[in-house]
Amino acid sequence: WMPWAGAGPPERLRLSAFSRRLPPLADQGAAPEGSSPEEERRWARVAEPAAVGQAVALLLGTLADAPDELGEGYQFLLAPLPGEALPEGAVQPGVQLGLVLSDALSDPDLNEPGWADEAGCFAAADIAVYQVPPGGRSEYVP
Repeated sequence: WMPWAGAGPPERLRLSAFSRRLPPLADQGAAPEGSSPEEERRWARVAEPAAVGQAVALLLGTLADAPDELGEGYQFLLAPLPGEALPEGAVQPGVQLGLVLSDALSDPDLNEPGWADEAGCFAAADIAVYQVPPGGRSEYVP
């Protein structure tokens, strides 16, 4: 995600969350009548910046006392942000979710072209959510 050396202590880091509609797939046609593509693609803040220091401390504690099996293969560690949750509907088919991890001094706005330059040290995740049919109906999945 980001170079930790330039990020400062975890207590200074904040996670901002945004969402917007995904562009229509090629077979779905144009944007709905009465809306411009620019309006449809603007990011909306779905959660205020949340402190991540507690979650990072939890992850570091887990790694410090990790079982030997954690060193084998590829592992994911998840740590919830205490008291924080995305609003209902933030993750659903047809939505693009944007997450920005930055220091407490920056307030990223994904609609501003120069936000990344102003943020300095940051990390971004871009997640597209699509609805797909169950694998049981696929000729390619056993």
